[in-house]
Amino acid sequence: MKIKTALKDLNMEISLGCIKVKIVSLVDVITDSDWYVSNHSHTDFEFHIIPSGQGTVEIEEVLVYLKSNDFYITGPYVKHTQRSSVKDPMREYCLECDITVDEKCDDASYTKKEGKFLIESLSKIYQRTYSDADIVSLFEDIFEEDQTRSPGFYINIQLMIMKILTLIFRHLSQDDNMKYDYGYIKRKADDLRITKLLNYIKANYKNDILLKDVEKSLFLSPRQINRIMIKRFNCTFHSYLYNYRIEKAKKLLKNSDMTIEEVAYDSGFSSHYYMYQVFKKEGIGTPLDYRKSSI
Repeated sequence: MKIKTALKDLNMEISLGCIKVKIVSLVDVITDSDWYVSNHSHTDFEFHIIPSGQGTVEIEEVLVYLKSNDFYITGPYVKHTQRSSVKDPMREYCLECDITVDEKCDDASYTKKEGKFLIESLSKIYQRTYSDADIVSLFEDIFEEDQTRSPGFYINIQLMIMKILTLIFRHLSQDDNMKYDYGYIKRKADDLRITKLLNYIKANYKNDILLKDVEKSLFLSPRQINRIMIKRFNCTFHSYLYNYRIEKAKKLLKNSDMTIEEVAYDSGFSSHYYMYQVFKKEGIGTPLDYRKSSI
């Protein structure tokens, strides 16, 4: 028996939105005719891929036959016994990983919803195999990437692992005829418009912004713009812009060595004198006094 371990000198944790995948081990096992692993289980998810040869696995006392291009899954604490064929010893790629979902993520996140679907699906007991030559090819590519380690190999391996998990998830979904409701996490129209409006402000706050300019860029009428802003922020578009510039100026005064004139320009005020007027009006004091008080 020969065992080749990939990523053995590297720590790999994959983050995709709310989904976290920690790679525990990734091995290529070339078995011999008397290869046998007695009944055991793991605390993580294991994905077993058979690129060649034959064998059997007993999953929770159910015997399953293995052949080329098959794969099977053993979730946490699922007991299984593995045995290679005497006449045609199998080869096995085995990926062991921990998959979690960050509960701090926004419930509206697509990856949080799909991550929970994925874990729910993988946690079931599947006493059968699936066949997918594409998954076999992806594993072969991962081992090749790990061996050559060309620039970008680490990123590419992470992408391929997520592709493998996606393909496996789809196999399981079709097998169990799973249908998930994504309706409640669909983005509302106003959420998209708010994002566009805020991005517009961030990109253009140094300019003299008129609502007609925003209208032409985002295809929203002035009335729509203010309705959306009032609903979300309880203020009009220009009131939000006004406060945005003040906060920008305060940060620059506190965290930079820029002159008062430079701060005014970089914050979108027409002049340092106008910024002085705004600061006094809002009870902040003069820009210079604010800078001194922040030291």
